[in-house]
Amino acid sequence: MLPDSGASHSVFPKSFAEPLGIDLKTACETQKVDTGNGIAYHHHAVEPLKAEIAEKEIDLLPSFGKISVPVLGRKDFFAAFYVEINERRRVVAITPHD
Repeated sequence: MLPDSGASHSVFPKSFAEPLGIDLKTACETQKVDTGNGIAYHHHAVEPLKAEIAEKEIDLLPSFGKISVPVLGRKDFFAAFYVEINERRRVVAITPHD
């Protein structure tokens, strides 16, 4: 998954829903969203997903849409972690907020 400070929520490709045990028709609400590629419709999960990132368990607030790579968004991932990018060294450091 890629950290995406432009995404309000974490977004997964639609094909990830079934392996994660989520039925898009019964466990999600369809929402109109404004993306970097224009207006789209995402399936926003009603219940959060538990995820372990950098040895910390957090609740992701996932949406599912027509994307090819999952992204981590502001309201869940960035709310839990400080992200530092050192382009020169090609390093991304993820530190939990205390």
